[in-house]
Amino acid sequence: MSTTDNPMINPSIYLIADHLDAVLAHGEDLMALGVPVDEAPDSKDMVHVQRRLAGQREFLEAIRSIETRLVTRVIRAREHAEQVRRVDNRFKSITDLFVGGTHVVADASADLADSTGLDFNTGRDSMAYLRSRGMLPADALTLPRLHDLKITETFQLCGSIEIGALLDLAAAYLDELELHYELYGDAPVAKPVTGAAAETGKSGAVTVS
Repeated sequence: MSTTDNPMINPSIYLIADHLDAVLAHGEDLMALGVPVDEAPDSKDMVHVQRRLAGQREFLEAIRSIETRLVTRVIRAREHAEQVRRVDNRFKSITDLFVGGTHVVADASADLADSTGLDFNTGRDSMAYLRSRGMLPADALTLPRLHDLKITETFQLCGSIEIGALLDLAAAYLDELELHYELYGDAPVAKPVTGAAAETGKSGAVTVS
């Protein structure tokens, strides 16, 4: 989403908007991730098994890559939001909601950085990651088939907050900024994804530097 800078507007407002727009885009990319097609899901042939494991590893790496970029944008938006809150009281309520709702993301960002050490070549690390993201039941003993893995609005970003609720927060904040500053002229304003923003404000969220 492009912006036309207005010298009368605090530059941090544009930075927040850009980061929020990126959060929404990464969220869409995450939920749109396609699972590699397994042409022989029940085959015990070593070639098929290796292809299946490679597809699984590729899928998990793609999830983690987008998740990391999304979290980084959330943290940047939080940093600038804190600055704006100190100088513009009009946005205190919505900023408090966004910052409070995403503090768990900031708190969990260190764990996300640690997760880069996970080895998706091993079933143990893959299962641990999927469990923490709500994609695998806690009592599951084996990895599911690839076509059974789906990323929905209940995906637990950093194992801390549902992606749908986070996108609602980002969309609500972006809408509020557009309403007051008309950042994008006639461009369409981002709309909430699930309508859970109010609930998210009660639970907390993430920080990145």
